Amino acid sequence: MRNSLQSKLRYRQARFAGMTIHPQAEEDTRKYRDWVQKKADLFEEIQHIEHAFLEIKAKIKATAHYITREKLEKDDSFQQLVPGRKRLLDTI
Repeated sequence: MRNSLQSKLRYRQARFAGMTIHPQAEEDTRKYRDWVQKKADLFEEIQHIEHAFLEIKAKIKATAHYITREKLEKDDSFQQLVPGRKRLLDTI
């Protein structure tokens, strides 16, 4: 999800930058108004995606990276191998 939002954000920022670098000529007022409206819509979309992206980044940062042994359920806990089996598995 994070990578998807990040790529959407980059793509739209590039389009917005392209629209800013190459503005529509003001002689044709209809085309100019349409261009301004598209640019405003794109800017609003960028803001929404940035907000969602920051929320996801905060959730990822708040997520614990490790699970302690105490938090595992009894069925999910690890069983210690018998020393002979461990040596056999290590050699394989």
